[in-house]
Amino acid sequence: MIFLKKLTFVFILFLMVIPLKSQNLFKDKSIDSSFINYTKKPREIGYSHLNKSTYVVGEDIGFTTYIINNTTNSFSDFAANLYCVIKDKNDKIIKKQLIKVKNGIANNSITIDSLFTSGEYKFFAFTNWMKNFNEQNFFVETIKIIDPKKETVIKNEAISDKIDAQFLPESGHLLANTENKIGVILKNELGFGIANINGELVQENKIITKFIVNKLGIGNFVFTPELNKEYRVKIIYNNKETFYNLTKTEVKGITISIKKEKKGLNIFIKTNKITLPELKGKIYILTVHNGKKIKTFPIKFNKKTTIENFISHYYLNSGINILTLFDDNKNPIAERLYFNYENIKTAQSSKITLEKRKDSTTINLTFKNIVPSKLNNISISVLPVRTKSYQHHHNILSYYYLKPYLKGNIENATYYFNNVNEQAKKDIDNLLLTQGWSGYNWYSIFNDDVKTRNFIEDGISVKVKIKKNKKRKGKYVIHPVGKTKPNYYVLGKNENQFLALSLFPKTYDNIKLSSLNEKGVLKPLSSYLAFYPNRIPDLNKKYTSLSPNKKFNITSNTKNSFYNSYLNVTQQLKEVVIKSKIKETKIESIKNRSFGKVHVFSDVDRKRNISFQDYIRNKGYSVVIDKGIMTIDKFSEASTIHGGSTPTIYLNGRQLFDFSDLAVLDMSEVEYINVNKNGIGEGIRGGAGGVIKIRTNSNLQYTEKKTIPYRSYPFPITFNETKKYYTPLYQSNNNAFFNEYGVIDWLPKNKINDDGTISFKVANLQNNSIKLFIEGFANDGTFIFEEKVIELDK
Repeated sequence: MIFLKKLTFVFILFLMVIPLKSQNLFKDKSIDSSFINYTKKPREIGYSHLNKSTYVVGEDIGFTTYIINNTTNSFSDFAANLYCVIKDKNDKIIKKQLIKVKNGIANNSITIDSLFTSGEYKFFAFTNWMKNFNEQNFFVETIKIIDPKKETVIKNEAISDKIDAQFLPESGHLLANTENKIGVILKNELGFGIANINGELVQENKIITKFIVNKLGIGNFVFTPELNKEYRVKIIYNNKETFYNLTKTEVKGITISIKKEKKGLNIFIKTNKITLPELKGKIYILTVHNGKKIKTFPIKFNKKTTIENFISHYYLNSGINILTLFDDNKNPIAERLYFNYENIKTAQSSKITLEKRKDSTTINLTFKNIVPSKLNNISISVLPVRTKSYQHHHNILSYYYLKPYLKGNIENATYYFNNVNEQAKKDIDNLLLTQGWSGYNWYSIFNDDVKTRNFIEDGISVKVKIKKNKKRKGKYVIHPVGKTKPNYYVLGKNENQFLALSLFPKTYDNIKLSSLNEKGVLKPLSSYLAFYPNRIPDLNKKYTSLSPNKKFNITSNTKNSFYNSYLNVTQQLKEVVIKSKIKETKIESIKNRSFGKVHVFSDVDRKRNISFQDYIRNKGYSVVIDKGIMTIDKFSEASTIHGGSTPTIYLNGRQLFDFSDLAVLDMSEVEYINVNKNGIGEGIRGGAGGVIKIRTNSNLQYTEKKTIPYRSYPFPITFNETKKYYTPLYQSNNNAFFNEYGVIDWLPKNKINDDGTISFKVANLQNNSIKLFIEGFANDGTFIFEEKVIELDK
C-alpha cells in the first residue's frame, strides 16, 4: 500500500513538470494494447432529462433516463436496473428509487414532499455497471427546490464581486522562446463565467497583447515568453485594473498546440533550442483517442524545434479527440483536447400542426431524419414561454459527448450544440483549452485500473436454500412475481438450493415459496433466502455538478488590494461595487392534489369477502361482465367533451385499459380505494366517469381460517412503479409565479409514428404561448434536442 502511494505521488510529480529525465514506470508497457484492454469493457452513459431545474415543494420531478452504449452508439440492452437518488447539500439521501430499464429507457416521477426544504439538491441516476469505471458515465445534476413555508418571494441571489481567475497554458506548459497559447477563465464565486471582461498582457509598461473573454468568461491570448522577463496580466473590470504576475517560464520542455483546418487538424509539437539537443534521435509517440479507438503517430526530433503533423478528418473521431504526447519512456507529458463536429447525427422537428379544442390542444411534430422503425423515444417538458425554471447546463448531446471526458464543470454546455457555427466551434476549443488533462488517466490505463466488481444487473436474483430439517429432493415453486409465470424447480438427492433470476417485484410484492408433493399439493416452504441486489448501492464515485443557471446581484466592499497570480492556480481580483435592482417573484404553494373519497380497508372489510364488482356498484357504477370482458360506467351520466362515462382506473399506479383483471381482484389484499367520481384535480385525464385508484398490499391480506399454500417473504428492495405524472394545481395559471416557475405538462415517453410524427395533447391553461423542451434519442445514433415556442392562438 505504501509503495502504491509513492508510485502515485511520483506520477503526479512528472505530470507537473516536463520529464526530460523521465521515469521508467511504463517503458515496458504497450500503449495500444493497454488502451484496448482498458476500453474493451463496454461503457454505458446515462443521461436524465429532468422536466425542470427549479421546483416548488408539492410538485413532482419528472424524468426520463436514456442509457446509451458508448461502444455501439445505440440504446444499451444490458442494463435493467437503474438507481435514482436525491441527496441534499450534506450528502444525505432524501429519496431513492430502483427503476426497471427497458431497451435503454426508464422514466418515473418523484414527489417533492415535506422531506424537502429550500436549497440545492443533487439528482443521481446510475446503473451498477457504471460504478466500475473512472470516467463520469453516470448522471448527476444539481436542482434547486423552493419551500413556500421558508421563502415567500424569489429574488436574485446576492454574491460578492470576487472573481476567480485562471490562466492555463495549452497542453499544460509555458515554454520559453516558444509561441504559447494561454487559456483564460474568469468566474464569480458561484462558478459562473463573467462575460466580456477585457485584459492585457504586459511586460514592464509595454502591452504585449490584448484579449477579451466571451459570454461564458472564457478566452485566450498568444505570446512568446522570453527567459528572465516577468509578465503580468491586467484585468479591466468596471473601470478598475488588477494585475497578475505570471509564473516564470520553463527553460526546457515540449508543448502541443493545434490549429483547425478545413480538411482536418494541424498538430504542432514544439520545443526550444535549449531542449533540442536532448531530444535528437529520440522517438516520442503522439496518440489520438476518444475512449473507444486509438491512433498512434511516431514523433522524432532532428534539427527543427517544431514538428507539424496533419491529421485528416478520416482519422479524427466524431466528438472528443484526446491528443496525448508520450516521451521515449512512454510517460505522458502533454495533452490537448479537440472537438470534431463531423458526423454527429442530430434531428429537429421540421413541421408543426395544431388541433385546438375548448380544453386542450393536440400538437403534431414531424421529424424527417429519423427512421420510425428504429427504436426511439422523445421526452417533452411543456412550460410557460417565460419560464425561469428550466436552466439545465446540459442536454442529451452535450452530456454524451463531453461529460465522460472532462474533469471539470461545464457551464451552459448546451450552447456549444444548439447553434453550431464558427463562433461556437471557436468557443468550444477555448473551453477545451482550459480543461487540462482529460478524464482518461494513463496511470489507470497502463495499470488496467478497471476491475469489474460491479456486475450487470437484470432484476433481482434470489438464492433459495432449503432448511436442513426439510426433505430436499423434490419439486419447488416460486409463485408469480408481478406478471411473471410460476417458476418450477426440481432438486436431486444431494441438492439443497436453487436460484431464481430476473425477478422484478413492485412495491407491495413478496416472494412466495411452496413445495410440491407427489400428489400435486402445494405446501408452504420454509427456507433461507439471499437476495442480490438487496439494497440501493452507494455510488462512491467522484463527480462534478454545477448549480442551475441563475440571476444574481453583486455586493462588495471597497477593499483595494492586489494579488499575485500563477498559472494553473485560481486567484481573486479585487472587489468592485455593482448596483442592481432586485426583482422579486411571489411564491405560491402547490395545492393538495388528493380528491375523492378514500376508503382505507380494515380486517373487517377483508372478512366480508366482497367482490370488486359489488364494491364498485355500491359506489354508483354499473358493472357488466360479458364473455370475460368487464365494462364499468357511471350511472345516469351522458357523455361529454372529455369522453364517455367510463372511469379512468389505476391499479397500484398503473392505468388499466382492460378491466378484466378486476373481475378476479383479491379484495383481501386491498389497502385503500380512492373514488373520485367527478375527476376533479385530474385535468383532461379525469373524464366524465371520474377516476378510481386502487392500492393493494399482499402483507395486509386477512388470513383467519384460511390455508395459504405458500410461505411469503418480503423483498429487501423492490422496483418503484412508474407513476403517471400529474400536473400541479396552482392558485392561478396566469400570474407571474406560474409564468416563471409553473408547469403545464411533462410527457416522458413519445415514439415517432410511421409517418414521422409524434402527437400529444396539452391543456389550455389561459396561456397563448408555451415552450417545449424536447430531448430524445434514436437507435441509429441520432440525438434530438430543441427548444420550441408554440403559439396556441394561431
